[in-house]
Amino acid sequence: MTIQFAISQDENSPFYLRLADAIERAIVEGILKPGDKLPPQRDIAFDLKVTVGTIGRAYQIARERGLTTGEVGRGTYVRQVEAATEKPEPHHFVSNSTADSLPGPPSEDAKLDSTSAPLVGQADEVAATFVEVMRDCPAKVLDYVRGVPQSWAEAGARWLETGGWTPEPANVVPTLGVNAAIQGIIAAATHPGDRIVFEDLSYASVARAATMIGRMPVTVGMDEEGMMPDEARSLRSAAASQDDIPHAGGE
Repeated sequence: MTIQFAISQDENSPFYLRLADAIERAIVEGILKPGDKLPPQRDIAFDLKVTVGTIGRAYQIARERGLTTGEVGRGTYVRQVEAATEKPEPHHFVSNSTADSLPGPPSEDAKLDSTSAPLVGQADEVAATFVEVMRDCPAKVLDYVRGVPQSWAEAGARWLETGGWTPEPANVVPTLGVNAAIQGIIAAATHPGDRIVFEDLSYASVARAATMIGRMPVTVGMDEEGMMPDEARSLRSAAASQDDIPHAGGE
């Protein structure tokens, strides 16, 4: 099976993006209909003389646009338009902003379904901090962080010290939280379609956000010391073998 639609010849645009656009046009124009199966990535890569990785990026973008669905072993299909369903009633939280305000019956167990300080029993500490900020720096409450003092960069450099190495304060980049920092690194150091390896037990929000910018989260096993290197190496070898096809053309 081969594709039956035209791909733009605009060399200023990456090939994987042009292919994703072609898939979208074919769906909009009815050439591809809900339930149609797209060609296997290896077959279409051979026909178009590009790598499987290039096709994988195009298919990933099509999935992110809500055009297709599928999973490993089944293939990729044009997405069926689902009928609208009745929305569930939203949760209504009580006003005391404690851990017991989360959905479900009160419990003495540690709650791992929220990272919000007021919802995990720290409302008094947060309230006291707000009082101090309003007393000492009221103007800052209505302002944005427009710059970072040198003392912050120096503190960050000291915090990052390891094994006798200390980064230059000028190379410390402040962010609005660890999650923002991780996403910035992923976006800057990888490309759409790249695999991002996570431990089995990871912060789910990072994986979801990586998916939203076109990366493909994959997991490897863990032991008492963390990620298992042998599994990570096996993943890398498998990914390299998928791209081992002679090709011509842009990525």
